[in-house]
Amino acid sequence: MEALGVTVGAVYKWEAGLSQPELNLVAEMADFFDTSVDVLLGYRMKDNNLDSAVDRISQYCRTMNPEALTEAKKTLGRYPNSFKAVYACAQVYLVFGVGIILNAFGSTALLAFCTLGFAVTAVILLFSPQIKEL
Repeated sequence: MEALGVTVGAVYKWEAGLSQPELNLVAEMADFFDTSVDVLLGYRMKDNNLDSAVDRISQYCRTMNPEALTEAKKTLGRYPNSFKAVYACAQVYLVFGVGIILNAFGSTALLAFCTLGFAVTAVILLFSPQIKEL
């Protein structure tokens, strides 16, 4: 990093999370290493179309990744009128809500909650042929 006028101490602080390089220095480093700032920072843009967002939400739910809650909030913000988005987000809240109810109230409350959830799902599936994507 001598070529950029950066000390070993400064690099240590960046690696330890104690400080961050100035933005103009990040651009200079990207140029020096012949890469983009995105690559240097480890940023990868997500595909935010509806199907990709729903797929991510489903994957997060299957692995019980709490990132599902954040992704659901973003997806509902982008696609508030999409049945597919609302349904996927409802599954997130159901999956994570079950865990909260079980921890807080025990298995009896969980059984009641699941019975209600199955009833709602049955109604949705019964009427889903009439529901159109908005």
